[in-house]
Amino acid sequence: MIIRTITVFDQININNFKDKIYSAADFLKQKRDKIESLGHQLQTTRVSCQLFDEKINTLPASDLLTLFKKINQVCKEQKINFFNPGTIPLVNQSLIKKIPPILSSCENIHCSAAFLPEESLSKQALIAAQLFTKIIELDYKSTFRIGVQANCPELIPFYP
Repeated sequence: MIIRTITVFDQININNFKDKIYSAADFLKQKRDKIESLGHQLQTTRVSCQLFDEKINTLPASDLLTLFKKINQVCKEQKINFFNPGTIPLVNQSLIKKIPPILSSCENIHCSAAFLPEESLSKQALIAAQLFTKIIELDYKSTFRIGVQANCPELIPFYP
């Protein structure tokens, strides 16, 4: 049997990301070893969190990109295939605009954005279209690592 993935959910922030990713990697390795000892195969490992808080929202684009490059490197070293830093509301345009360079530079990072029901749907659709246009300009393959969701419960691990 092939098991598609195991996901670790954790509270990760810019100060503890290394320790938390190492801890998640240890947990995932134990589970992979157990699955393989039973004759099964595990395809991927994932870590999901809600990294997008007020502090990270204020980081300049270059600092945010540097942070994600570090997270990406730790994930690669620890054999974590997917790292989802959480869901960004489409109305948070300052953060949404910082996502395309992150995706084009960090192959283990996967993001999601969300429509907020109380906001203008047409305005959010335009923001989503602009986001995907910019991602396509930088690296069209990165569109497979971002998804836009609507009407999903809070704090679910939404992967594209």
